[in-house]
Amino acid sequence: MLKYYSKTCFQEADILTIVHLSDIHYEPMYLPGGNAECDAPMCCRSDQGLPSRPEAEAGYWGAYTCDAPWNVFDDTMKQIKKAHPVKKKYIYIYAF
Repeated sequence: MLKYYSKTCFQEADILTIVHLSDIHYEPMYLPGGNAECDAPMCCRSDQGLPSRPEAEAGYWGAYTCDAPWNVFDDTMKQIKKAHPVKKKYIYIYAF
């Protein structure tokens, strides 16, 4: 049998803050300036060479045809910590 509790049953110290990030699509081989227009399912990887034209370069913060570089995830975590400065532990749940 489920037991339901009202908010008044818990002290402030009992509140758990959770940051849940899902599906970040990190690309460990991401290369800023790499080829964002390739024939592969995912582009911008260091083993795919440089683009034939400047407009096809992968940006520092990513490109539409690519999974995200690490700095996107890293900066996201810094911004979350800055916006919510609490002394809590974080659990990272993600799929690479």
